[in-house]
Amino acid sequence: MKQTADFFISTERNGRLVKNLREFSDANPDICHKAVNGQPFMIDPRALVLVPNWNCREMGLGEAYYKLPKPAEHIQNLKKAFLNGADIDPITVVIVDGKPLVRQGNCRTRAALLAQQESGLPILVRLREFQGDEIEQEWHSLDGAKSLPLCPVGRGIAYSRLVNDAGMSVEQVAQRENISEMAVRQIISLATIDDELKTLISQDVISYTLCLELIRDLGEKEALDKIRADLNAKIKVINNSTGSDTLPLNVAEIIKSHGSPKAVRVTKSSLGVQPIPRKLAQNLAASTKEVCNRLRASLPSSFDLNQIGPNEKINIEVDRHLIELIFNSDDSIRGHEAKLERKTTKGKLSSSDPSVTSEVNSNALPANDPMEEPASESQENEFSLLNLDSAV
Repeated sequence: MKQTADFFISTERNGRLVKNLREFSDANPDICHKAVNGQPFMIDPRALVLVPNWNCREMGLGEAYYKLPKPAEHIQNLKKAFLNGADIDPITVVIVDGKPLVRQGNCRTRAALLAQQESGLPILVRLREFQGDEIEQEWHSLDGAKSLPLCPVGRGIAYSRLVNDAGMSVEQVAQRENISEMAVRQIISLATIDDELKTLISQDVISYTLCLELIRDLGEKEALDKIRADLNAKIKVINNSTGSDTLPLNVAEIIKSHGSPKAVRVTKSSLGVQPIPRKLAQNLAASTKEVCNRLRASLPSSFDLNQIGPNEKINIEVDRHLIELIFNSDDSIRGHEAKLERKTTKGKLSSSDPSVTSEVNSNALPANDPMEEPASESQENEFSLLNLDSAV
């Protein structure tokens, strides 16, 4: 969506670049109408400049982002609104080098251009000029229109630019957003993950916290492979249940066509990740803390681990309280292991003997569990959420 170089004039008669929207309107009266009686400026959308990757919503995907289901549907709805003459919020611009650069309203600009192309009629959009610096422009983008909520990845792009490019500290961003510094760092890390993972998060297929947890534990490539296997297993089950229907690989389209968002939601449960029971975690934490406290009390204040030999013994005080804590932890561990063993046994029985399926069905693992039926090599090679035109 680029305008021709001579579509608008970026200089005044004396050759000086226009510096604001009023001067731009004076230089281009045919395509940009002056604000009167408190009304906003009106402009031909073809004169607006969309800066690649400025919109943090794009998540670094560029034009591919606007082909994803949510933004694509949003743009189509806005296009219809323009064609129907509805009241659309003004697009925010800044004048840089004599050009009106869009700072908020990328989807509105695209929708207006589509409406203009479809109708063949002149369409003008309302403008608002923003006067702040780049940091203020970034915050303006973050705090912008809520009709299409900003996903965590887009927020991570913005936070990253504020910290790495604009010089803000993580603490300043955390205070401004009223979240913890750890949360800011986690969200910033989303800015550099694989594009397909960004797409999965943006479509609510997987939470960003679970995605980061998988990357931390497995590495990015293996995490993506594991998520793909889970999704391919789900897609196969859905496809088998709908006869000859073919399903697009785009997850959001699957959700839309089958009306079951949960069917393609990647969760800890669907990945076979067993949560640690609260009682077990509490007992382990209590016993570990007590052992550490007593160990530290037995060591000199100027303790240096390198000064202790490999066979040197350190004595700590053991009493009934510590013994009870350790035994409670041991009981919790053994109980959890036994529970997992029972689950595994029931799952094996149900898959090997059809006659016992009805008896254990309520406790058995789902038939489409990705751990039981990993995606084939061909599925893994074909599955790409960025390839929106492909089909299973």
